[in-house]
Amino acid sequence: MALPPNNIHLINPPINNNRPKAQNPIRRSIRDYSMPGGERILAWFLLKYFPPTKTVKLRNDITYFTQYEAWEHFKDIIRRFPHHGMADWMEVQAFYNGLTPICRSTRG
Repeated sequence: MALPPNNIHLINPPINNNRPKAQNPIRRSIRDYSMPGGERILAWFLLKYFPPTKTVKLRNDITYFTQYEAWEHFKDIIRRFPHHGMADWMEVQAFYNGLTPICRSTRG
């Protein structure tokens, strides 16, 4: 059964190119609230998981890192793996080999 010619618009509505296109609400919200390069998301993430007090503490930990702390960290690793089978002198040599040339020359 065919539709009468005056009802054909029910199947193929007329196209009006002058109407503004409807935008996906998700895309619109992303566009409205985003910054170039995701800087806004990065700022939110850093503020949520690295508040200023934590950032200052971590920065100080990096700035005031000492060779003593590296040695303590190395000893902790050795303690976690007591059956490594390395002699004491081999442990010291492994630590020394891990030092940078500048640290090697300033050993004390």
